[in-house]
Parts: sequence; C-alpha cells; structure tokens
Amino acid sequence: MISGVTSTPEPGMYARAQALYEQTLPLLMAGNYEKAIPLCRAAVDAHRVLVEVQDEYLLDFAIVLNNLATVLTTTGRQRDAVEPLREELDVRRRLAAGGDPGHRNELGRVLSVLGVALATTGTFDEGEAMIRESIRIRRPLAEAEPAVYRLPLGESLADWSRVLYPAERFEDARSAAAEAVSILRGIPGDDHLRSLAEVRHMHGLALGRTGSEEAALGQLAEATETFLRLPHSPLAARCFNDYANYLARAGHIAAAAGALISAIAVSQAVGKPAELPEENLRNLYQTAPTVVAEQWKRSTGTKPPRWLTRSKRR
Repeated sequence: MISGVTSTPEPGMYARAQALYEQTLPLLMAGNYEKAIPLCRAAVDAHRVLVEVQDEYLLDFAIVLNNLATVLTTTGRQRDAVEPLREELDVRRRLAAGGDPGHRNELGRVLSVLGVALATTGTFDEGEAMIRESIRIRRPLAEAEPAVYRLPLGESLADWSRVLYPAERFEDARSAAAEAVSILRGIPGDDHLRSLAEVRHMHGLALGRTGSEEAALGQLAEATETFLRLPHSPLAARCFNDYANYLARAGHIAAAAGALISAIAVSQAVGKPAELPEENLRNLYQTAPTVVAEQWKRSTGTKPPRWLTRSKRR
C-alpha cells in the first residue's frame, strides 16, 4: 500500500530503484520479455518501498508497474498482469487527482488495459465498467485537444468493441468499433495502424452479426489492406481467414481462396500453425478445385501442395 507519508528515503534507496529500472530497458527494447520479468518485478518492489516514504516518486512507480504488466501480458500471462495493473490504477488515480490532462489520459489508458484483461479473464462486468470509465475520461480530453487525445479515445473505443463482441453484444460492439474506425482513420502517420487494422476487423465481424454482410465484406477488405501495411501478425492471419469466409458466402470463390492463401502465408511467417485456413482452403477446393488450384498458382507461383489436392470430396 502507498502510505502517502513524506519523509527522507534511506541513502541510496532511489539509486537502487533507478538502477533496477535501467537494467530492464535494454531487455524491453530488444523484446526479451521473458528475461525482463524478474528485473521488472525487482524494480517494482524497490519503487514500492521508495514511495512508501516519499510521494515524489509516484510517477516512477507507475512506470515500472506498467512495464511489469506489459511484459506479463506480452508473454501470455494476462491473469498475472491484473495485480500490477490494479496497483498502477491506484497510483494513476492519485496522479490524475490534480486534473492534469496527461495524467488523466494515462488513467484512461490503465482503465482500458485493465478492463480488457478483466473482461477476457472472467470478470466481464468489472472490466467493461473500467473501459466505459476510460472513454468518459478520454472523450472530453479529445474534444479539448483532438490532435493529442483523439488517438487514445479511439483506442479505448476499440478496446470496448473487443470485449463486447465475444460477449455477443454485437450491436454495441458495432457502434463502438464504428466510432473507433472513424477516429483512427483520420489520424496521420503509421503508429496507429495496428489499432486501426484490428478495429476494422472487429467492425467487419460485428457488422456481419448485425445483418449487414455486404458492409462487413467492405470493412474486412479494408482491414486486410491495413494489415498488409504492417509486419505480419497472427491477428492478420485471423482477419484474412474471416474475410475469406465472407467472400465465399458471397460467391467470390477465387478471392476467398486468395485470402486463405494469404492467411496461410502470414501464419507461416510468424511461426504459427495455419490449421484453420488450411482446413477452409481444403473445403473450398472440394467445391471448386480448378478455381482454387489456379488461385494457388497465381498467388504463390507454385503448384498446389499435396495436402490440398489430395483432399477427399465429401
């Protein structure tokens, strides 16, 4: 717990805490998150002791808590990330109490990140409430300084759609995703493109579940185009696979095959199995073998592989 007591820290206490933090930086920058975890924990413990005697270091404490939560989430330990995120949330609330826009925006960020973590690990109502609070905090900031805070608002809206869709609140997910897309696509630069690609994907899926399949097809097409501007990711493969499903339902077999081939290529590029797009492509081949085979040759410049052409007709 943070006591709020202000006194003089022991000699060297801050230097030790800062040294631990600085040791984490090369690992974080190199993406060596597994190795960074114990150092991030040690930095958090050192800063926790520090802020118990002096409030001056609250911001430093928030930063090391955020680093710990990030490495835990990135390495698949989302449940473990909840505790440091809750602790960071307490710190960010104290920092934001003075009304500074930057601190309020950071409070909104932690609420959104923690909200997603809670909603996806079984505490949906609390998680959704946190994301809604994040949007309430960030919306007036975006209205006051759109050049600075529209992107954070868009990201909180995207997070909201991300938790609403699995909860089968498709209309709410569609509305949140539509607003996020409207915001993010109007922001210059490339730093936000991953968020834009992901929320376009979510918008397309939500449109499809609310009866707008033609609009869903268009949004998924834009999502795949945005993903193509980014380094490969498993999320891109999933998007291509979903796009292919909508193309196939609309009767665009060659285009659907091309999207599935792209999904397979992306999965291979990131070292992930491509079981679902391969299965879908086999099913498509059983329906239209000539079209799929020609699309494979056109997309890859090679003959269709045996795992595809030896698929048995059902």
